Amino acid sequence: MDFHTFHQAFESASLFELYRLDVLLRKHLDDPERLQAIRDRLRPGQQVRYFDDQENREIFAEILELRQTRVLIRRMDDFKTWVIPLYWLNMDGIRTDLPKQNTGLKPSNLKVGDEVGFYDRQNREVYGIVQRLNTKTATLLTKEGASWRVAYHLLFPVMHSQQSSGSVIRVLPPEI
Repeated sequence: MDFHTFHQAFESASLFELYRLDVLLRKHLDDPERLQAIRDRLRPGQQVRYFDDQENREIFAEILELRQTRVLIRRMDDFKTWVIPLYWLNMDGIRTDLPKQNTGLKPSNLKVGDEVGFYDRQNREVYGIVQRLNTKTATLLTKEGASWRVAYHLLFPVMHSQQSSGSVIRVLPPEI
């Protein structure tokens, strides 16, 4: 599936159209046959990946216990345990990053841990790591320890560079 195309279509959809899609999707997400097909592929102790909508990124986890329509997992990054729906699991290794647009940053193009920058009111560049994603703003933490809430349209991605053995510098493209 081309999620980029879906995402573009959803941008122009009315709220009622989005609601109708939500109803349709929930019927498919709650389909007992589909859920059983996922459950049949799982075992306690198995390493899995799931998509966390709050952080807008994939999380690595270990299955602790299988339930009827949910699974108890332990995150590998902070070792917290959560009960999540089976359909959150990315069993087929599907890419979860949407391609980044050249029109500025949008919430769907950011994830917790991304490095971004913005210009403050004094027109100084400020760089930080995304700590939390909200509806209208991203919360950033700078290397100085300052916390900023910044509107998405003010953010720009930070690109890293590496110096090779000679005097040529290669600029690495941002992750897509």
